[in-house]
Order: sequence, then C-alpha cells, then structure tokens
Amino acid sequence: MLPARLHAELLRQSILMNRLQAEFSREEKWLASKLRGWRELVAVWNRSTEKGAFDVGTLARIHFGLETVQTHLDLAHEAFSRYYTAHNTRAIYWLTIAILIFTLVQVAASLKLW
Repeated sequence: MLPARLHAELLRQSILMNRLQAEFSREEKWLASKLRGWRELVAVWNRSTEKGAFDVGTLARIHFGLETVQTHLDLAHEAFSRYYTAHNTRAIYWLTIAILIFTLVQVAASLKLW
C-alpha cells in the first residue's frame, strides 16, 4: 500500500477514534449508573494482586484502552508527518537544483555563449 493511502487510512481511523472518545465521554455517566449494580463483584485485572470494584475497574480499563489506542494513533501520525516532511524537503531540494540549472541555461542562451 502506498504511503499516501496509509496516511489517509490513518486519518480516517483517527477521526473514528475521536468520535468514539466523544461518544464514550457523553455516555460515561449513564454507563457508570448502569454498572452500579455490579459494584459487589470484585475484578482482578491482568493477573495482578490489585483488586477493585468491577464497575470502577471496567470504566478505568475502557479509559486505559482508549488512551492506548490514541497514543498509538498519535505516534503513527507523527511518523507520517516526519516522513512527508523529509520527502517534501528532498523534493524541494531537487526542484531548486533544476530551477538553478534552467536559469543558468537561460542566462547562457541570452548571452549567446553557446
């Protein structure tokens, strides 16, 4: 897949992630109220000894997952931005050399050095 297509897909996924975070933020209070009935359950996350209420732990895990995905999207976006910056800098360098050569040819032609 071409880098431009990958970058476009990354932007689509980033927009989807932003929408997902906004929807979750909007519905978080409602979800927390629905999870209150599960408060008596105890959750053990990732085989650790840390235990907590299932409702609080569930919301914390959702926040952690959203932050992790957002971090990876930000890193990928930064990598593509740097790639395109380097690519554009190289293109500008070669265009500058081409313009310099064409200018020298035009000056030489106007002076009839040929």
